[in-house]
Amino acid sequence: TEWLRWLGTHCGEGKVHVFRPEPEGTGWAGFGQSQQVPLKQLTDQLLKEGKADKADASSFVYGFDFRTRCDCADLLDEVQILPHFLADRLGTDPALPRTNWPALLVGPPGSTSALHVDAKFLPFWLSLYSGRKTFRVVTLDDWREHLAGPGSLFAHDGTVQRPVDAFDDAEVERELLARGATVYNISLQPGDTLYLPVGALHGAFNAVGAGPAVALTANFLDADHGPVVDEEYCEEVPNAAQTDAVCNLLARDPTLRSGQVRLPPRPGKPQPFWQWHLSDAVRGGFCAKYGAREARCAGAAQRCEAAAEGDGMISAFRSAFAAQQTAPST
Repeated sequence: TEWLRWLGTHCGEGKVHVFRPEPEGTGWAGFGQSQQVPLKQLTDQLLKEGKADKADASSFVYGFDFRTRCDCADLLDEVQILPHFLADRLGTDPALPRTNWPALLVGPPGSTSALHVDAKFLPFWLSLYSGRKTFRVVTLDDWREHLAGPGSLFAHDGTVQRPVDAFDDAEVERELLARGATVYNISLQPGDTLYLPVGALHGAFNAVGAGPAVALTANFLDADHGPVVDEEYCEEVPNAAQTDAVCNLLARDPTLRSGQVRLPPRPGKPQPFWQWHLSDAVRGGFCAKYGAREARCAGAAQRCEAAAEGDGMISAFRSAFAAQQTAPST
């Protein structure tokens, strides 16, 4: 509950997408349509209804896609991005659409997301800060071989054709294991970070008795994963190569598509979010994308403006120092 109160107090004005479960539907992750509400409305509702500490699977609300870099920049001051994810192009290439990543997720105990594949088959990371979270995962090759096809559970492009409750063990045995799929079970504690590879089928369960699950997550694309996204999504999914911005980027950038070069070079240790995104390595693209007025991203705009002013002060100091050194003595 401490996380809910902190988020409501410090970031409550920003909008979060709130979903309700639709177990028999085929919508994204087993949810119906979302609505946007202030984050504080969600956190207050969870605290008021007692759903911060107990399960209510029949009526839970689940918060996704809160724009931390825009509406809760202070939260990212202490967030460390692991070196594996620092070469991401989605968040720093102005040619690509703006995203909400890293996005804040808030899930009450007992809430779930159904088996699904992320958009464009992009890999993602998730860092858990509160609660306990369990993922069930089927790899891309495995679900396409055993769970996809006409009349099966999923289409070749990952579209859900018939929902499966990944946390009903009897249903998992009948619908997944009996078809030959391997299901991985991953448990996360606060401080853990999960990496999921390209096109992996996954669902999550937020444990009962552990308080709300609060996490940051982001899809990403770098030269290590570009070739797989190109092969498995752009070349396999109808019309993706012609219409998708990520596929267009892969077509234009042979280094990203071939996996030959990592751009930009990655440090060997975790980097604080703002320190990395305002560094010389990526600041130009990041600030052009999120610092511009039309991006309507107040947090990033303020940080980018402060960094630019800092550069101006340093330049002025250096110029004054150089002039002092060359001035004639009297």
